[in-house]
Amino acid sequence: MSGTRYKLLAVDLDGTLLDSQGRLSAANRAALHRAHEAGLRVCLCTGRCLTETRPVIEQIGLDLDHAVVVCGAIVSDARTGATLHCDALDEAAADEICRFFLDRGYSVAVLHDAWSTGFDYSLVRGQTYHEGFGRWFSVMPCTVRPHATGQPWPAPPVRATVIESAGKLEALSPQVRAAFPADRTRFNFIHVPVYDVYVLEFFAPLVNKWYGVRKLCRRFGIAAAEVAAIGDAINDLELVAEAGLGLAVANACPPVLAAADVVTASNDEDGVTEAVERILAGAC
Repeated sequence: MSGTRYKLLAVDLDGTLLDSQGRLSAANRAALHRAHEAGLRVCLCTGRCLTETRPVIEQIGLDLDHAVVVCGAIVSDARTGATLHCDALDEAAADEICRFFLDRGYSVAVLHDAWSTGFDYSLVRGQTYHEGFGRWFSVMPCTVRPHATGQPWPAPPVRATVIESAGKLEALSPQVRAAFPADRTRFNFIHVPVYDVYVLEFFAPLVNKWYGVRKLCRRFGIAAAEVAAIGDAINDLELVAEAGLGLAVANACPPVLAAADVVTASNDEDGVTEAVERILAGAC
């Protein structure tokens, strides 16, 4: 056993644990095993849904008990797939998001809780269907069903996602902020380099990764000061800023780098391995 004061290690996937090609290195895999053996509860904390996270869980090869997925909107039992907590989008807000983007020609993918529905996405197709959707859905084991605008949702919407070029999404940003204030929805604008897509994603107002991790911490009696967390993207900001120990890989975006207590090597240089080594050695 190590002498670390941390009880939970929250690890982002894309851009952090996985390299820029979306691969899990042998070093990072071994580091997570060492953390687990030292008594840390290893928790994957990702923007992916559980279906999309499952291949990485299998590659890691640990008996992980829980995962915080969909940017904290869902806390899942990683063994059974059961949803322990879910914060859904208001259905009226989801309708408005779809109308807003359909009126401008964009398609919207609406994620549901697959544990209760048996499928992952409702796809509302607009005049354009960005190739990024096709790339993502072709490599992920998720189930997608078409959905006609104006029809009742088959299940509560958890996230609404638009994929487009960075320039087009940034140009829409003022209109999006005006149409969807923070008391109704939260949205993130992120780049996923491995799939070369820019994503605008909407959630219930309180949702972020730290929000999901805190749900899990309360379940196990873990204090915020006993959490170490590592990430890279803007959707990791609250997680890195609020954890007892916030770490950022060197390739992280500037706000996450500024919020971190420790900056490690990049995701292409096994930054997670460095983080685990420093934690277990009591160096941070």
